[in-house]
Amino acid sequence: MKINEIRDLPDEDIKGAIIKTRGEIFKMNFQAKGAGIENSGLYKTLRRDVARMFTVLKERAESGQTVVAPQGAPQEADSGSE
Repeated sequence: MKINEIRDLPDEDIKGAIIKTRGEIFKMNFQAKGAGIENSGLYKTLRRDVARMFTVLKERAESGQTVVAPQGAPQEADSGSE
């Protein structure tokens, strides 16, 4: 994911993407321990994507800016479990 794409997302979408991407990294760790992973470059890309997302959130926090989803935009339901 490119940094400009991340900057266009609302904060809640970025946080959701971080959770999802961390889950993928977690699964890849288990695959690497067992049979091995097919695309080892994907692991590096996912870690960098998470770092980019945290960077955007930190930039927004330092500037006091928050981005929320526009009115009427579909939002994912929070399942309440992480």
